[in-house]
Amino acid sequence: MSIYFVHFLISVLPLSILMAFITPDKKYIFKSFLVVFLGFLFGYFAFFIAAQFLKTENLIFNFDFVFIGLLLVSFIFYFWKKIEILNFILLGILSFCTALHYYFLSQDFPIFTSSLIDSESISSLGFIALALLVCILIFFFLKWQKNFNQKTSFMLFLLLIL
Repeated sequence: MSIYFVHFLISVLPLSILMAFITPDKKYIFKSFLVVFLGFLFGYFAFFIAAQFLKTENLIFNFDFVFIGLLLVSFIFYFWKKIEILNFILLGILSFCTALHYYFLSQDFPIFTSSLIDSESISSLGFIALALLVCILIFFFLKWQKNFNQKTSFMLFLLLIL
């Protein structure tokens, strides 16, 4: 087990689970993934701008409170899915907070430490890709399960939030 796999899974798995429950319909899956990608991109820029000024602890501390507050708001969006733009805004902010958490965890473990690409860097990148694949598979499984059995899906959602 690689530390890169664990860091990515710890950070992105809660986002993929919440995304499976919050995404309104099957036709909005591509837009949801696009919003999550943009949130990660903005999180990347925000983290490395904060890292230049050595303020990463304060940034992570503040956005952890934002993440916890949005978890409570996501409970409302589980039932109220008529306004898709609010779901997309919520997913974008959640992915921004998740990206900040991931970059904070992995700031001391750079993947490419040398100028040459070696086999250890490629295997570490492979572990990150494997963790991404696991998160995507869990997303589609929960999305399928939500459409199949609504009551069990709600119980699982409550368990994950608590």
